Amino acid sequence: MKAFLKDIWKTSLLHRFWCFLILLYNFIWPILLLNLWQAKLVASVFVLVFVSQLIIHKKYGYKRIMAMAHMFWLPMMVYLLRNTITIEMSPLEIAWVYGMIIVNIVSLILDFKELKLWFSGDKDSSFGRPKNA
Repeated sequence: MKAFLKDIWKTSLLHRFWCFLILLYNFIWPILLLNLWQAKLVASVFVLVFVSQLIIHKKYGYKRIMAMAHMFWLPMMVYLLRNTITIEMSPLEIAWVYGMIIVNIVSLILDFKELKLWFSGDKDSSFGRPKNA
């Protein structure tokens, strides 16, 4: 995990900010809102994604293939989009759910780009490339 975190700190400020947004919406806010079933689901999937990224990082390093771990978000996002709209929530809870959905959709768009490049043979990282790697 130490090598993984070191590689993140070597990335651009924009990439580190994006990682912080992902952490904020997928782990920090859900921990604060554990009374919601949505928060429990999102925090659980975040742990699964994080562990998957650690495994991928150990095998390949900080490369495009790390985007594969975010694919666990796809079923979660579909489920949340289909089942959250009808539930009464506070304004804070609504802000979190929709913020998280936006952050994850943007992240998945970037991830699909990275995976397309990886599977077409371009194995280096791009967005957030470690500075001295």
